[in-house]
Amino acid sequence: MAFKTSEIFKILCIQVKHKVPDLLIKYLIFDTRRIIFPESSLFFALPGARRDGHSFIDEAYTKGVRAFVVDKKYNYSKFTESVFFGVDDTLSALQELVKHHRSRFSIPVIGITGSNGKTILKEWISHILSPEFNIVKSPGSYNSQIGVPLSVWNIDGLTDIAVFEAGISRSGEMEILQQIIQPNIGVFTNLGDAHSDGFDDINHKLEEKIKLFSACDTIICCEDDLPVSETLRKKYGKDRIISWSVLDNPESILKVRKIESQNTGFLLSFSLWGENKTLTVPFSDKVSVRLIVNVYIASVYAGAKHEMIGKKLMELSYPKMRMEIERGINECTLINDSYNSDIESISNALNYIKNLENNKSRTLIISDFFGLKQESKEVYISLKNMIKESRISKLILIGEEIIHLKEYLASDLETFIYHNTGQFIQNIDNHIFYNENILIKGSRRFEFERIFNKLSESLNKTQLIIDFEALDHNINVYRSYLNASTKIMAVVKASGYGAGAIKLAEHFQKIGIDYLSVAFIDEGIELRKAGISLPVMIFNPDYDYLDEMINYDLEPVIYSFHQFEKVLEKGIESFKFHIKLDTGMKRLGFEHEDIDKLTKYLEEHRNYKVVSVFSHLAASNDPEKDNFTIRQMETFSSMYEKISSSLGYYPLKHILNSSGIVRFSQFQFDMVRLGSGMHGVDISHIISDKLEAVHILKTMISQIKHLSPGQGLGYGLKDISDKDRTVAIIPVGYADGLLRQAGNGRYKVWINGSYAPVIADVNMDMSFIDITGIESVHPGDFVEVFGKNAKIEDLANAGNTIFYEIISRISIRIKRIYSAG
Repeated sequence: MAFKTSEIFKILCIQVKHKVPDLLIKYLIFDTRRIIFPESSLFFALPGARRDGHSFIDEAYTKGVRAFVVDKKYNYSKFTESVFFGVDDTLSALQELVKHHRSRFSIPVIGITGSNGKTILKEWISHILSPEFNIVKSPGSYNSQIGVPLSVWNIDGLTDIAVFEAGISRSGEMEILQQIIQPNIGVFTNLGDAHSDGFDDINHKLEEKIKLFSACDTIICCEDDLPVSETLRKKYGKDRIISWSVLDNPESILKVRKIESQNTGFLLSFSLWGENKTLTVPFSDKVSVRLIVNVYIASVYAGAKHEMIGKKLMELSYPKMRMEIERGINECTLINDSYNSDIESISNALNYIKNLENNKSRTLIISDFFGLKQESKEVYISLKNMIKESRISKLILIGEEIIHLKEYLASDLETFIYHNTGQFIQNIDNHIFYNENILIKGSRRFEFERIFNKLSESLNKTQLIIDFEALDHNINVYRSYLNASTKIMAVVKASGYGAGAIKLAEHFQKIGIDYLSVAFIDEGIELRKAGISLPVMIFNPDYDYLDEMINYDLEPVIYSFHQFEKVLEKGIESFKFHIKLDTGMKRLGFEHEDIDKLTKYLEEHRNYKVVSVFSHLAASNDPEKDNFTIRQMETFSSMYEKISSSLGYYPLKHILNSSGIVRFSQFQFDMVRLGSGMHGVDISHIISDKLEAVHILKTMISQIKHLSPGQGLGYGLKDISDKDRTVAIIPVGYADGLLRQAGNGRYKVWINGSYAPVIADVNMDMSFIDITGIESVHPGDFVEVFGKNAKIEDLANAGNTIFYEIISRISIRIKRIYSAG
């Protein structure tokens, strides 16, 4: 959809006094940094307290823009072959043009307002409705007087449904947004204290917000929020109000009957217009109920079916953050979220630090971010409220714009101001950081990783980053091969494949993994001492320590009669354990000829509970051995049937590993075991392109050397070239996980967008990489030893070994950083 400039003159009621070009306008812009298609863009010179859009007209013109909306007093005579719309108020002109654009479409438009949750609700509704419907939605958290018209402009002739959020900071703003959005379905999220400064009181704020719904046919709200539901009903009449309740309120059309917790979320039972229904929700917190019910009703009124909504709900997730969490100096915890910065990501990060369950004080280090200007009063007020709600006790402001936030803050909040990152680092020793949660939140250009490194406990710049977002992605890839009822056991032995068993277990507990497994008792005890409550299976237990296993509620495996006798010798009255069967791997486990004797043991000791029966596949990744693998499955099922018959009940049954899930999902039984696959290594080589690297080993260049032809390198000076070379020395060696066999050109690391071969012999603590021809490489630059680009599988191949050996070799001296999803 597009407008000719001749049409825009009429819409803005401007009389054309002389002949001007009739240009075709497709894009509305107010920021010269966002000019992509200048010839079809209309630039709005929006005024501000410190920066006026009119001062950027020259730049926009130089970049090719030829259509401008300006103050009618602006002198534009020097610009040729251009169209200028002179108006009284450029923002009002933007809004008026988009109002006209919106009026051309008769489609369902969902308008969302409230104090919190608008962006999440918008994203979830849009996800539920697409791709069955072609959706237009607000990008990010575009819900302001400028953001809303820019969002609504995206409606075109292909749009089936539009979903927009609207936020206000003072009286009179919502009437304008209502005329732009013109919603026919309204959703009110909730009423809270956030963003209240521009209103007389909370009732005044409610009255202003609900003006968005003045022309809505359907208005969705929670009946139990009596101030909201009563005010809506009084203002708009009961026929337009579609409410829901968890308190069985008779006015509601949707009544939540029951919320049952499950391993992966909860089961929501409710009645809609008297018809009973259920939904499985992939979240375990009750706060999500409000969001989910609003999403459900809005989707139904937009035309979605119950079955479609139920399926799409399982794909929902909260807005993702990429955070690095690490121990800092003086018992501090560092949360580094300096990958991006806007008002929405700041809100998410502050919500994260607010919910940390420890007794540490909260510190925020924050920089300027995109869209922040001194005149952005509503943004500063939002930041002030977020900081207050997050109970921040120390604030460090870095930049030219963010420092103005201090004018809005309470005088008793400890606040420090710096104009740039370097200035703060020079003065960092003047600050006392002790026992604090320190959130480091900045735009990339401020290089806050320098602050993060300064405050880190470890001085070793080689880091092993564990990407939890990639981990979750990989788990979901494997989930796609499983039935909804199939449980997942996460293998966290060998310190969680080098990633840190406790951190992994904490994460698995949060995302709804069903079971954990480790190799030895001390690994299980470590998890229990760290507060992990998930069931933990011990693959290779020592029954001399049976009392410890029982005391720590660990579940050992029994794979021999010798172990069974050890348990009987202890005289334990009740005991739960897992049975390991050997179906062909010839490692550990009861064999087929042992089953009769085993079932006799079980029948004689019915006070002992068998939690699960399992076996290991020997070659599930090898198609040439599929016949053997199928025989293993058949043998396992036969042995399991005899065991379960003697028990009189059915223990959990599991045999599939990561590659087995992909290649033999028909044998998933009750549970599967995930190990290397969730870490991004697919030994079946079927879904490698779908998995993401979880382990990222990074280091920094220590020094750069320039070698002439004939000069040797390293011990023995054996690495010699007949060409000029530029060589970087990195502080990582075979003691850190970079195999000795990786040297002499057999493996390549990644730096500045290029691969660099590892040359000469790998030393214990250092290695050489050839950076000849790679531009702009300096000491201190990061090098990816393995991760997203330099693949750990390639390193394993270079060393004629496997993924497991590499990650189990990563030294304890390497700093672990957890990037949270």
